[in-house]
Amino acid sequence: MYKFLEEVAKNIEAEADAIEKYSELLAVADNEIDEFNDLEFVHSEIAEIISDELNHIDRLKRMFSHFSGIETAED
Repeated sequence: MYKFLEEVAKNIEAEADAIEKYSELLAVADNEIDEFNDLEFVHSEIAEIISDELNHIDRLKRMFSHFSGIETAED
């Protein structure tokens, strides 16, 4: 079971890395795209993608908690 949990943790990290890359893509778009409507489109699409990645993280965290019995601390 520990190998499975390790893989879940790696996937959480990969999702977080993807969010970082999408944020970098937003910065490039801000520097490269001049047309406001195009930039607005890119921001909207990337925001949706990041939202999906956050959802994946939430699902993976629930899976990790389910199988490990460890819940997120509420500070």
